[in-house]
Amino acid sequence: ILIGNFDGVHLGHQKLFKLVKKYKKKFKRKIGVITFEPMPKMYFKKNVINFRISNIIQKNRILKNLGVDFIITKKFDKKFSKIKSNLFIKEILYKKLNAKYIFVSNNFRFGNKREGDVKQLIRNEKIYDYKIIKPKPLILKNKIISSTFIRNLLERGKLEKTIAFSIGSVAGTLSKLSADICLYMSQNFNFLGFPKELTTGSSIMPHKQNPILAELLVTLARYNATQVSGLHQAMVHEQERSGAAWALEWMILPNMLHATARSLTAGCELIEQIEKIGT
Repeated sequence: ILIGNFDGVHLGHQKLFKLVKKYKKKFKRKIGVITFEPMPKMYFKKNVINFRISNIIQKNRILKNLGVDFIITKKFDKKFSKIKSNLFIKEILYKKLNAKYIFVSNNFRFGNKREGDVKQLIRNEKIYDYKIIKPKPLILKNKIISSTFIRNLLERGKLEKTIAFSIGSVAGTLSKLSADICLYMSQNFNFLGFPKELTTGSSIMPHKQNPILAELLVTLARYNATQVSGLHQAMVHEQERSGAAWALEWMILPNMLHATARSLTAGCELIEQIEKIGT
């Protein structure tokens, strides 16, 4: 059993589910998730807006894709917020779910006024016949990857730019590969061999026989490069938290992702087409 909001189902969550799958395979258990609707912070702070990273439908779909067997979405209301922590353990985790392995973060709190914590869960392990697992968080560039961390990036308008420049770099790197291939082919170097039917010629340069996929990779990289300028335009109203800026960003990013995904598949296909290297 995993307990939490799982907002965004980010890389830290995905690392956790890889660990959980090992327990499932070893102990022949099902994977279950307990999550809450609305999220507790949204219940207690009614003035909080734009807090979610993903909605409940998106979250459940991703959780299912990660191998979760069942999801319990507990309605977080006044009655549930008053439940004592010891009753949550006894009535829900033990009696209803018969949980054997419970995965929680080290800062997990539950029960009325957040009275329950991981220490209490551990103290009750033998009484209710379960084991608490505290996975290590995912750390990238000295930062713990969490929903809060991603939320802060979104609030500062940095996440979209980070994604854009990262995927732009991927397409750009593959373009460099294809540009080098095109250079060899255009100079008529007998260094790389490609099936002739997978190359394209030019009326201006009759000797040119560039692989079609190499030309595609250059095109996709240039496309992404032009889209980055659109993100810079969105920054004009970024400090005002403008809806127009957000809309522009999310109109551009999906197309960049599609272009980068095609770059990756085209790059793999291009390498597989090479029949010889060297003279």
